[in-house]
Amino acid sequence: MAQVTVLFANKGGVGKTTTTLHLALAMARAGKRVLVYDCDSQRNLSQSLLAHELKKDNGDWNAMTKRLVPQGQYASLYEQHTAARLYLPVPCAKRKREREDDATVSTASTASTAPDFAAFAHKIDAGREGEGGGELFLVQGHKHTYKMDATIQIAEALKALNYPNYEAARVRSIVAATAARYKCDMVLMDLSPNAGALNRYLVWNADHLLIPCLADYYSCETLDDFADLAADWQAEILANRSAMMLADQPIKMTPPKLLGIILSLFLDQQPDTKQAWVGRIMASAEALSKRQELKEWMPKKRSSSGGSGSMVLATLPSFHDKGKGVIEEAYDALVASINIVIGE
Repeated sequence: MAQVTVLFANKGGVGKTTTTLHLALAMARAGKRVLVYDCDSQRNLSQSLLAHELKKDNGDWNAMTKRLVPQGQYASLYEQHTAARLYLPVPCAKRKREREDDATVSTASTASTAPDFAAFAHKIDAGREGEGGGELFLVQGHKHTYKMDATIQIAEALKALNYPNYEAARVRSIVAATAARYKCDMVLMDLSPNAGALNRYLVWNADHLLIPCLADYYSCETLDDFADLAADWQAEILANRSAMMLADQPIKMTPPKLLGIILSLFLDQQPDTKQAWVGRIMASAEALSKRQELKEWMPKKRSSSGGSGSMVLATLPSFHDKGKGVIEEAYDALVASINIVIGE
């Protein structure tokens, strides 16, 4: 099964999309088959990777989608989820009786024959990908992705009724189905900058979490607040445990591993100011690893690229006026650090 890594920060403009794009390209260069999900209603990642296709349709997103996505295929996470949440194959009460009758019944053996709801993914030209045998695919974004917050919240409110919380439980399975269709071994998800219900489940359902940030006050606040946010999310999800475990695709009950922080230095700052904020970010990042609320979120290994046992996986320099080779080298090093942490 593909490893899922989400890039999340509860703040806009910190380089999530840029980091996702270049990280995906670097992983493809390293030989991975990479699936990228654009989970932001702004669709900036999709617009960047599909710029040449958009140009053919004079910037008309709907025309491009109609031309490229085969009829009947799901073009985005939003469309996958909209279809999947309407598929309710086994009533909650019936599944509960089945599992109470036989305590040895596993999740796999009781799984239904529901459609996998895999999405269509665009094949992206990743440049030097062929050198390592890797490939890059994109599930494009949708302007209505934000509506998934409401459907998940409604499902949580109705969890005590006849059907379990399919909206949340389906998220992981529909992403996995798409990764399987394209034989991908890595999934990267570019999330929107908010702490809503959709992001809560996208983060929780992932295997790994990366937090991009800048050398500024707002990023320090984001890091300082993350432990509290993670604790809130964990409590909210575990509060729905009984309904989740009865779902057709039960949600996992353990949080993702926080691989680390990715610090980008592309802000135009005076050297002394930049260095001061870098120090603050380093301190905030290291403080995360000591928070009791995040004990289950911490991986066993740490990369040494940012210092011994550092939470900062990489400090990416400003790429203004830098050649393509400098950018690729920086992200290739980031991939190596990630591999160390996840044990590859």
